[in-house]
Formats: sequence, structure tokens, C-alpha cells
Amino acid sequence: MDESMLIIPLEGQINTLNAMAVGQEIARQRNAQKHRKLVFDAQNLTFVSSAGLRILLQVIKEEKVQHHEPVTIIRTSREVYDILEMTGLTKVVEAHRTFRERPCLMTCMWCMVISR
Repeated sequence: MDESMLIIPLEGQINTLNAMAVGQEIARQRNAQKHRKLVFDAQNLTFVSSAGLRILLQVIKEEKVQHHEPVTIIRTSREVYDILEMTGLTKVVEAHRTFRERPCLMTCMWCMVISR
């Protein structure tokens, strides 16, 4: 693993009730490990409220000032990605949806039906 990359998993919901605690935990992890690039792994993140978006935006701004690197959010669900996109956050971070969320581009004309 690249020691200059810090990967922080985000889980459950980030909302008004827990946004401050999530922000403190992110700050703790950022201070505990030297890094040049911050990546949020959102595989298990199900929802982000406006309070959660404020926390993420604050971290994004701090990272840009300190490391001059864009923050990346990987493995977002379609729902979380839509929230990031609607609020314009995808313009300031690299956000990537989960591979399984992408539509299948392959078609099969002779596929056998196994069950109905």
C-alpha cells in the first residue's frame, strides 16, 4: 500500500446527529498518518445529509490547502453519488461509483433461461 495515501472508510449515514463526530474521527485519522492523498471509501455509506456534506467539504478544502491534491471518493452507491452530483461536490472531488452500479453493456442473444 502506498504510505502517502490515506484511505478512510465511510459507513452508514452521515447526518446532523453524527456529522460532528464523523468530522472529528476524520481529523484524528488525518493527523495520525502522514499522507499526500486522501481517499474516502464510501462502499458502506448509505446517506449523506447537508451536515455531512459540510464536513466533507471542510475536509476537501483543508486537504487542498495542505497537500494541493484533490480528495477522491471511491465505491459510492448510486444514491450517494447522486447526492454528491446534485450538490456539485463531484466538481471538486474525484467521485467514482461502485462497479456493480454501472449498467451492463453486454447483451446475450442465446442465453438459456435457468429459472423464472
